[in-house]
Amino acid sequence: MCAVTTAPEARGTQFPGWSKQIDPDPASVAALYRDGCTEREIARILGVSRRRVANALSVAGVERRPAARACPVDDAELRRLYHDEQLTQAQLAELLDAAPGTVARWLAECGIGTPDPRIDHQRLRQRYVDEQATTREIAAELGLSHNRVIRELALAGIPRRSRHDRRPTGPRAALTDERLAELYVERGLTIRELTVMFGVSDEYLRKRLRQRGLAKRPGSFKAKLPRDRSELAADAAELYADAGLGLRAVAAELEVSASLVRELLHETGVAVRPPGVPPRRADNRQRRLLHDLYADTEVADVLRRFGVPLQDPASWERPSPFHTFVELPLPAALVEELYVRLGLSAFHISLLCGVGSPTVLNRLRALGMDCRPSGQPCPWTLRTYG
Repeated sequence: MCAVTTAPEARGTQFPGWSKQIDPDPASVAALYRDGCTEREIARILGVSRRRVANALSVAGVERRPAARACPVDDAELRRLYHDEQLTQAQLAELLDAAPGTVARWLAECGIGTPDPRIDHQRLRQRYVDEQATTREIAAELGLSHNRVIRELALAGIPRRSRHDRRPTGPRAALTDERLAELYVERGLTIRELTVMFGVSDEYLRKRLRQRGLAKRPGSFKAKLPRDRSELAADAAELYADAGLGLRAVAAELEVSASLVRELLHETGVAVRPPGVPPRRADNRQRRLLHDLYADTEVADVLRRFGVPLQDPASWERPSPFHTFVELPLPAALVEELYVRLGLSAFHISLLCGVGSPTVLNRLRALGMDCRPSGQPCPWTLRTYG
């Protein structure tokens, strides 16, 4: 059961004046999913589509739960109702508001029932586990109902797998690694062209690209292996600080965006020059963002009041995909204090809270807060650096 409650103002994914969704931060999605939230609940909390939630979970490498409905009572209570109260399967279905087949599965999962001796459970395990046949395929082969196969799996102690973990069938089976490499890497076909060609979903194709070790290419660039963020940050710092290149020149050299270069420099503590100022004319106006954020007494006071740990700017590191500095979803009062009252940007808040900028932006929109136009200095930057 999800432990995070969605505020009334955060429900829904439609926001006035905003039609483009931003991919949620995989770390935020993974944290909510591991806390028991369903994909639908996470989509509602973050104000994005379920497809984007599923994509973020795949990026974070999260093992998906089976889609089957969980029993609303624990095993001990279910056994008591069945043995002591002597309720029938039909009566349990009515009491628990579930289908009889679902109740049969719950009973089997808590050890109530006897495996059917006419079914070869070794063959059942081979087909379901080793060969990854679906329960419906096995049911058709054995002449049984779909629910009966699920019940026998439970009685045999064979755990159900997630619907996201199954062998490719139909159009998906034609999208082999060799074919994907030929079309996406060598011939340069786009994701949209491949989804139309093979009749598969965008989510499935992106998942296969990640499994193959290929990064989604921007525009018409060739696919390339993903680079480690720390390695990219070190290269950016060397080109910017040592070689004296500007942000755009560094971005062109590394084949990434200038905004990403700026983020990496701030994260690694490199002094960033004001826009348009060459290295030889840089003075005390250089910005060490993390140091300046934590040195701001008002910012530090807000972080303390909300229990957000203050980090050492010199040793700051981006959290792993499964950790953040603050509980998710971001508290509405914290976001309002930092974004509205103190005038920090979404990127500033993402650094302080240990999440991605998309998570902050999605939370702002879910709370109905007006987002400032991109490309303009935020009030905190203007106030701090002039």
